[in-house]
Amino acid sequence: MSDIRVLHFGYSANLGGVETVIKNIALNSHIPCDILVTSQNEVPFEKELIENGCNIIRIPPRRENPLAYKKNIKKLLIEHTEYKIIHVHLNTASSIEPVIVAHSLGRKVVAHSHSTNASFNKLTKVLHTVNKTRLSKLADIGVACSEQAGKYLFNKDFIVIPNGVDVDKFKYNKQNRAEIRKELGFTDEDFVVINVGMLYSVKNQVFLIDAFKDVLKTRQNAKLLLVGEGADREMLTNRIKANGLENSVTLMGKCLYVDKLYCGADAFALPSLFEGYPITLIEALVSGLKCLVSENVPVVNSNNVEYLPLEHNLWVDKICSIEIGYHREACDSSQYDVNSMISKINKLYDSLL
Repeated sequence: MSDIRVLHFGYSANLGGVETVIKNIALNSHIPCDILVTSQNEVPFEKELIENGCNIIRIPPRRENPLAYKKNIKKLLIEHTEYKIIHVHLNTASSIEPVIVAHSLGRKVVAHSHSTNASFNKLTKVLHTVNKTRLSKLADIGVACSEQAGKYLFNKDFIVIPNGVDVDKFKYNKQNRAEIRKELGFTDEDFVVINVGMLYSVKNQVFLIDAFKDVLKTRQNAKLLLVGEGADREMLTNRIKANGLENSVTLMGKCLYVDKLYCGADAFALPSLFEGYPITLIEALVSGLKCLVSENVPVVNSNNVEYLPLEHNLWVDKICSIEIGYHREACDSSQYDVNSMISKINKLYDSLL
């Protein structure tokens, strides 16, 4: 092992935006990175990460025993002095044990905000409020994917580093479009809408399913692809069946070739209740897709994005108004290039050493 490594916290078994960001940092950082996970199952990109020198370290999840979780983190950091920087990725401040332990051991701590809200119960809300103050004192540097995400998590100054994507991978490709549409059984006349995100209530896929029932009254050839996994899968499956949409709405599950799915789609829809800085929206824009996005999502400047209130009839009308075959011109992708994000992360790491 190198004398200096970075240890990342916040990587789950679900393939989401946070996992993609951590993967991109771990594979491209000029300081070797390892990732701590609490899942005993294989996590997204695990083989690729290991092949590129990233260690996946497993400990039991916090929910099994919060005290043991904290002790396991402390034991790990004491045994591995090479972890000079602890990079903690957070959607809420309700659980900040890695930050507390790392600070107590004199390690440098980066707290990284990836959300602008959370589905709070009363206890979580209290913990978030209390720990938000503690977090601002314990973390050496606060980082956020957007201005809103930073204000949500920190009571101190923070650095905004927008999420980046591999722009070459996600650029529109006609061959990919033809191949994936053939594979999925779509014709040239089918109008395909895609939503990418974990199947959780905050992503609001149920809103899209309900809207799609009325979209089909105008566009009988419309198709909806829901890409991702999560706790709402059974509920969404039942909703699709209850509305007789089995032939029009498809739950794609976890997908590692989402770049091809963007090419095969005609529009991207993101009706989230809140977001930090959705990497899926950036991917869709780089692919040149027309994007319909909830007003609850931080603003991304692009002519291809339309921000809408969550009004059923409005979304139905907007989906129906998008034509097939428009010119797929990508947005100015330089500001969203993963290399720009990595460069800023590398400078941040250097400032801590």
